[in-house]
Amino acid sequence: MLLPSAVAAQVPDTVDWQRARYRAAPRTVLRVGGAFQPKAWLEVGLARHAVQWQALGIASSGPYVATDFRFTRDKVLLGPKVGYSFGAMALGGDISAAYYTDFSRGQLVITPALGIGAAGFINLLYGYNARFGGSRFAEVGRHRLSISANLNFRYQQHTTRTDRH
Repeated sequence: MLLPSAVAAQVPDTVDWQRARYRAAPRTVLRVGGAFQPKAWLEVGLARHAVQWQALGIASSGPYVATDFRFTRDKVLLGPKVGYSFGAMALGGDISAAYYTDFSRGQLVITPALGIGAAGFINLLYGYNARFGGSRFAEVGRHRLSISANLNFRYQQHTTRTDRH
C-alpha cells in the first residue's frame, strides 16, 4: 500500500499533546454537601480548589474549612471542620477533622474517606469516623456516606501550561 506523498512528508508537530499539562491557579470556592452518619447532615464551607489536567484526564485537590449542620426539634448540632479533598478522573478522597457539639458537650472526629467522583468537583464518598474523647452523639456514627461539591465554575480562566522548559 502506498501512502500519499503529502502524508509521508509531514513535519512532526511541535506540541506533544500527550505530554501537555495545564494547571489552573487555585481559587477559593464554595463547598456544599450532605452526609448520612447515620442521621442526615448538611455541609457548607470554603475550599481552596486547585485543578490540573493533561491528555489522560483531570484532577483537583485542596484544603477546606466547613461546618456540618444538623437541626432537630430540640437542638442544633454543629461540626466545624478542616480537611483536604482530592479527586482524579472517577476517584475521590477526603480526610477531615471535625469537632461536633451541641454547645454543652463535644466530640472530636477524624474521618478518612474514599469513593467515586468527577475529578474532585463532585465526590460520593464512604468514610469511617474515628471518634476521640468527649461525649458520643447518636447522630454521629462510625460510618459516613457523603456527597460534596466544590463549586469551581471558572477554573479555566487563569490557566498556565506547566510542561514547558
